[in-house]
Amino acid sequence: MSVSAEPRPSAFFLYLLTAALLLSVGLNVLLLFRDARLPVPAADPADGQELLETEAELRMTQRLLARCQHDHQRKDSLLVSHSLSSTEPPVRRR
Repeated sequence: MSVSAEPRPSAFFLYLLTAALLLSVGLNVLLLFRDARLPVPAADPADGQELLETEAELRMTQRLLARCQHDHQRKDSLLVSHSLSSTEPPVRRR
């Protein structure tokens, strides 16, 4: 039996896949550690004020959305109760 020095094609793809995996892991580690060494910028006092304003706007928007949803749900329930109590379809007004 003679053993050929030429690697099988499946072994070549296995080596290629292993090299690609090692290169990918190496680059990911390099990029992660490079970003970890960057200094964190100091907080700006103006950012705190902007954050408070943004939170206030968010809360106001949430209240308006809840009110709008409640009003639409009430209108829908009135239309359903009206349609159940009469044989005629409800008339929508704009």
